[in-house]
Amino acid sequence: MDLKINFLLIIVWRTFLVDVECVSTTKQIYDAIFTGYDSGLRPICDGVPLVNLTIGVAVRQLIDLDEPNQVMKINLWIRLKWTDCLLRWDPSGYDNTDYIVVPIAKVWTPDLTLYDSLDSEMNGMDKNRATVSSDGSVSYNFPTLIEVICPIDVTSFPFDTQVCALLFGSWVYHGNQLDMLIRDNPSDLSSMKTNVEWVIPKIVVERHEVIYGCCPDPYPDVTFYIHVERKPAYYVTNIIIPSIMITSLGILCYFLPVDSGEKASLIITVMLAMSVFQLLVADKLPPSADSTPWIMFFFNFILGLSAVSTTVQVFVINIYYRGEKEMHQWVKRCILVPLCFMTFVTIPGSRSPICGKEKKILSVHSKYTISWYEVTNVSDVHCVSLQKHIFDSIFTNYDSGLRPVCVGAPQVNLKIGVAVRQMIDLDEPNQRMKINLWIRLKWNDCSLQWSPSDFNDTEYIVVPISRIWTPDLTLYDSLTTGMYGMDKYRALVYSDGSIHYNFPTIIEVICPIDVTSFPFDTQICSLKFGSWVYHGHQLDIQPSQSPIDLSSMKSNVEWHIPNIEVEKNVVTYGCCPEPYPDVTFYIHIERKPAYYVTNIIIPSIMITSIGVLCFLLPVDSGEKASLVIMITLAMSVFQLLVADKLPPSAEATPWIMFFFNFILGMSAITTTIQVAVINIYYRGEKEVPEWIKKGIIVPLCLMMFVKIPGNPSSTCCNEENVWDLVKDIKESTNTELWKCLSVVIDRLGILIFSITLISASEIWTTQPCSLIHEMRSRSSENCLTGMRTLQAFKNGKNFPRDGVLQLVLKQKCVNRKDHYKINKKLGSEGRLRSTSLPYAAGIFVINRPSLSFLDSVENTPSELTRHRPSGVNIYQRLLLDNNLDCSYLIQFSVSC
Repeated sequence: MDLKINFLLIIVWRTFLVDVECVSTTKQIYDAIFTGYDSGLRPICDGVPLVNLTIGVAVRQLIDLDEPNQVMKINLWIRLKWTDCLLRWDPSGYDNTDYIVVPIAKVWTPDLTLYDSLDSEMNGMDKNRATVSSDGSVSYNFPTLIEVICPIDVTSFPFDTQVCALLFGSWVYHGNQLDMLIRDNPSDLSSMKTNVEWVIPKIVVERHEVIYGCCPDPYPDVTFYIHVERKPAYYVTNIIIPSIMITSLGILCYFLPVDSGEKASLIITVMLAMSVFQLLVADKLPPSADSTPWIMFFFNFILGLSAVSTTVQVFVINIYYRGEKEMHQWVKRCILVPLCFMTFVTIPGSRSPICGKEKKILSVHSKYTISWYEVTNVSDVHCVSLQKHIFDSIFTNYDSGLRPVCVGAPQVNLKIGVAVRQMIDLDEPNQRMKINLWIRLKWNDCSLQWSPSDFNDTEYIVVPISRIWTPDLTLYDSLTTGMYGMDKYRALVYSDGSIHYNFPTIIEVICPIDVTSFPFDTQICSLKFGSWVYHGHQLDIQPSQSPIDLSSMKSNVEWHIPNIEVEKNVVTYGCCPEPYPDVTFYIHIERKPAYYVTNIIIPSIMITSIGVLCFLLPVDSGEKASLVIMITLAMSVFQLLVADKLPPSAEATPWIMFFFNFILGMSAITTTIQVAVINIYYRGEKEVPEWIKKGIIVPLCLMMFVKIPGNPSSTCCNEENVWDLVKDIKESTNTELWKCLSVVIDRLGILIFSITLISASEIWTTQPCSLIHEMRSRSSENCLTGMRTLQAFKNGKNFPRDGVLQLVLKQKCVNRKDHYKINKKLGSEGRLRSTSLPYAAGIFVINRPSLSFLDSVENTPSELTRHRPSGVNIYQRLLLDNNLDCSYLIQFSVSC
């Protein structure tokens, strides 16, 4: 027993000694390799100017794929490996210790960046420990949650497969300093947990080299294309099968007897059910203009088919209740007999059996192929040397908290530009824009200069941004607490003291939404950058030479950015006497309307067109009023769907909402007419007053070509003497007269309904152009006065106090940025009021070659607006009081 205890004690003691010895050896290695080591400097050794970084990923779990917002959230294990030539040792001198584990903060790490990430940082990149081997190789594996934009192609929904790209690359180092390589077995799916809706069958990895507009050097990246396949069982069970079952009920309306009073209501109910399923599917999908699901085409096809079926049923009911009215011979010979022969229906008086009809089903399957191409690899040779000596030389006694002030240069000039990477979201109800930008800054720090000849002609070095002074760049209207990336990346410091700092960031700002022309609208969102502390005499901010870059922008399924305008402003605030300059970027965002046209406008038009059929239904069918009520319900559903997408704005109401309200009003009027018709029809033998006979029935029968009871002619319009009609009408029964009056009112309703729809469409289409034509007719007599007034404005003078806002109409160029700025300014001052007048009184000047001075007034031309309602809305809102002292110039145009 004692021997066993002694033996165990010996084992424990030896283990302790080994651990102590290992800790001591690790400490020796650590002290040896990290003495004089700077983790902020890229390792550069003789003959090894390039750092090779290999990358791979292991998928732990697909957390979510948010289709409406097109965002993928996934749990990955990132696996990195590179060689740091400054972290080497001889294992034989340290008890054959081949590796040590150190905190990642102690080691230089490549600035690995996920280009399209929605998160402020890559969690885990600087939190874990790395393994350093004796040959200098560094292995670093860390878990992270990644959230990225993933464009969704829902064409084959719910049998679709999505491809989400994760693009990893260095942000500061180009391809001649840091090369991105694909490691062996770059994608590992063996540890992946299952997801209830999605499965990842494979990941494709590709390496690219890209030359961006900002820089001449190539930037390599490694992109992981994650194929995400949907499990369709949920949608097949809850949407497709119920839709097919409901659709199959539509054919039953042809078997219902007309006397049942439910032929039309059955097919209308099918339409309502399909509309509900369509809205359910639409709520799960992104508002994409690039792809429309086949299932949405199926729903629209069923809605159109239901509309046709409803029309057929109305005519069937109408024909059925003609009763003993004589059928024309041409109807018997040309329509009845051929159709009975084609459909195997027994003609009254014949003995032919009724046979069934064969049906054919046409199925269409479309395939698409996505082809990927590789960017041509471009390489360049760049000499790198002695950056450690430069770093020690220029940063000795340097304080990054003090603004650089040098002799003859008391002011720091900051130049700013932006590159749009991706339009992430434009939240219309909350009026917020979220966008991924690459901010490009440039300024000069006279304290960071050196002579390249003293350091082997080294022109620049790369240093962490935290080591140098940075301007306090502020996004004035940001909704986030800080501008991520401003203090996270590395900057290029050149020998003349100029600093280039590019960093990616995600910006979220308030963006006033004008939805007048929804879904054919264009929005303007402003980004105002300036210094918060330094005034214009200390820090001047101005646009860079090429302030806008859209070459690297990724597409958005709903929005498109055609152009961005930039403008410098100098503002003196009430708190301080010094001027504060700022640079404002006006981002023009156009909506892609295909989604809304397919899923809202076309179904709304089809449902609306059915409304006229209620006037053709006989009263005996019992479905006249119910048809209109169902149409009203369907339009209300679509109106709520649109309202859910729009902000609760009191300044602008979409034209499509006016359309919905107009249809609802028309439906209400139509329902009232139908109730009156039904009431009149069932008056029976109640006596018809003489004034109704002479003053209403006879004139309306003449107008509507309706046969008067008791009159032998087929139509009353063939009678030469109207008083003969009055005589004939006295011989008719009261029941016949009431029924005749109900038919007349029905036909009058058809006429009014059709004329109203046509007139409304003409007004909505032609109003903008009529305004322009009217203003152009005034332009000749006011041209000279307008030129003088604009010239006075150009010279800095104000408009006369008895004048109103001067409008300049240009035929080919419009500057909507001015609309945005002046609407905002006048609205904040309470000077702008709404008006019902078609135009503001003032001077209208048409753009002509003689008005060449207008080019100096307008800095940057913009795209010709094609959204008439939006233009008219802005124009009608710009009427000012006559005694207003106005010094603003607004440019406005409508495309006719």
